[in-house]
Amino acid sequence: MAKADPAPNRSSIPAGPILGAAIAGGVILLLGTLVAPGENARGPAILRILLLEGWPAMAWLLAALGLGTGLIRLLPRSGGRLDAEPCGGIRIAWPLGIAVLLILDATLGDLGLLGRDRGLVAWTTVLAAGIPGLIVLVRALRATCDRTGPLMPGLALAVPIGVLLTAAASTPGWLWASEFGGYDALSYHLQLPREWWYAGGIVDTPHNAYGSLPGAVSAAFLHLMSLTGDPASTGVSSQLLVAGMTIIAALATADLVTAVLGEDSRSARAIGMIALLSTPWVVVTGSLAYDEAAVMLLTAAAANWLVRGSVGSTTLPDPAIGALVGLLLGAAVMAKASSGILAVIPLGAAAMVLFPPRRWPAIALATAIVGAAACLPWLLRNLAWTGNPVFPFAAGLFGRGDWTEEQMARFAAAHRREPSIATNLGSLLGEFLFDDLLGELPAGESRRPQWLWLPIIGFGCLGWLLVDRKHRRRVVIAMATALVTILVAWTFGTHGKARFLLPAAPLLAALVGAALASSSSTRTGRIVIVILAWGVTIGPLAIHVTERDGRPARAIDARGAFDGSLVAEMIRTADPATAEELRRDAGLAFVLGELPPGSRVVMMGVSDPWHLPWPEDGEGRLEYTTVWTRGPVERTWAKLPEGTGAGTAAQAAIDRLRERGTTHLIVSPTMLEVWSRSGWLDPTITPERIRALSEVDGTRIVHRLPDDGILLAIEEPSTP
Repeated sequence: MAKADPAPNRSSIPAGPILGAAIAGGVILLLGTLVAPGENARGPAILRILLLEGWPAMAWLLAALGLGTGLIRLLPRSGGRLDAEPCGGIRIAWPLGIAVLLILDATLGDLGLLGRDRGLVAWTTVLAAGIPGLIVLVRALRATCDRTGPLMPGLALAVPIGVLLTAAASTPGWLWASEFGGYDALSYHLQLPREWWYAGGIVDTPHNAYGSLPGAVSAAFLHLMSLTGDPASTGVSSQLLVAGMTIIAALATADLVTAVLGEDSRSARAIGMIALLSTPWVVVTGSLAYDEAAVMLLTAAAANWLVRGSVGSTTLPDPAIGALVGLLLGAAVMAKASSGILAVIPLGAAAMVLFPPRRWPAIALATAIVGAAACLPWLLRNLAWTGNPVFPFAAGLFGRGDWTEEQMARFAAAHRREPSIATNLGSLLGEFLFDDLLGELPAGESRRPQWLWLPIIGFGCLGWLLVDRKHRRRVVIAMATALVTILVAWTFGTHGKARFLLPAAPLLAALVGAALASSSSTRTGRIVIVILAWGVTIGPLAIHVTERDGRPARAIDARGAFDGSLVAEMIRTADPATAEELRRDAGLAFVLGELPPGSRVVMMGVSDPWHLPWPEDGEGRLEYTTVWTRGPVERTWAKLPEGTGAGTAAQAAIDRLRERGTTHLIVSPTMLEVWSRSGWLDPTITPERIRALSEVDGTRIVHRLPDDGILLAIEEPSTP
């Protein structure tokens, strides 16, 4: 068994934290120079953004730490190793507090206590829990700074953390290629909380299907918007909150390494953290306003409590262990619905290995009760909105709300796998183990090796630990059970996005840390591990510096380039000829900002409106739909007899828009074509009908967009 690190000595110089901060700062400043030729470096701007945009995220995270610490202190006979190491208590308390605050934010949002004019509630929550959290963090940091120990390989953590923070400081919509500029964030992760903020709480969004799915992370973004009072300026803050959750996920992974080893080893914990944070997928999703970071964090923490309870390193009774696991897994489901099959079921299978059958009922019952209670915000609001508590799932059992059978069929088809076992297993090999390095990719997707070495090395370490009898064999078998269950669930129970496998990342990283720990017992082994630790940090560095044709930092402090304000300023100061050219080539955000007051716009194929000017009343002026939902044009066409000609259909749609007071129609054929190729497009929409819209009497094209889209003005038809 790996030998535990010796007790550290006292030192007046906190070398580790100072060197780590210096390395991370150097990485941030260096990456900030990677912009277009002739442009100013943005490294210094990143440091300013981390301060000005990062305070809401830090306040939220401190509040979570305060809540988690309070929860730990309330536990009966908590026992176990909570304070044996300065950050030990933080690693345990922080995930619990994040789970509590995610559920609390979802509940406050449902009750209409977060949003515009709800800043008092948001601030009260943060201050009441954040001040105790700050005290706990400062005490832990002071204790850590008073200790010295092996600096290597822990210092290597500074490199991926620097990359993570640099990427998170970028204006939403620029990074990453594999995520099409974070399209999902622009479409719903960020856009929905903006709409909720204007509405004064979480409300039904029938135009955006994702508003009916678990959105606890988006509720946290709503909390940040309530703190700042300006939704449009909170995009980077939301990304920094996710980056913080990613770093805390690494801390939870470090605790999981200790649980697998059966002893505390700082080197092993550092290796596990590096293995997680040096996986490009983790940096990609951890720097976007996505929900994967929360799922990784909560999965790792739940696995840690299960292991603790099974090996007796906590004196908590079984119902309390089950309640904590239920809290964490319930919050994971509230963060992302797929956690139900990619986290809950796998950890349930692992628990059956860890615990003898006589302990199953108490733990399972407590987990189920608390987990279901955690999901109540989602279940109750969906029940009230659609009559189906898990809408848009289980439509055959609970109903499909106002969706048609055709809508539900499209949604279901896009969220399930093919029945072919060979095809699904091929996807697993290609997208996970071999990281898209083999075979053809779907049209429009770039080849980005983002799992890199973690799957293969992680399973190799798993095999070694299964053979090596020096570790907790039952724990290793339980980890193997969880991983296999995750892979099976992903292969046959999801629509196969590679990042959906991220719940497996902390488990694999923990196995890497545990397996390599024994190598650190010799001088040669320590040297090799240090070299490997620094070497794997090349992964996130490489994937970042190659983004956007080598200009990943171009969107640092560049919101004006996305919301149209930069073009407006350039036009204001340009000569007439240049101004006219700029106006002709302007994007959608600028064009919408130039429309007359009182304009009402319907958009087809535009479902990522985060950077578009949103009306102050939160409704009416701008209408969009996501791929699964229908707007006024599609609803009109659905009522027409089968075989209706394109011209007649277009005339009916324009007439309906006039009746509703619509003044403009935007059509984005590029995105409509993407949806069509994927089999997601509403069948009433055809290229012929789209072309015919601009030929209806009384419509005129007032602007052609850079993506070949058009802006149609809808006026009264000419009189004969």
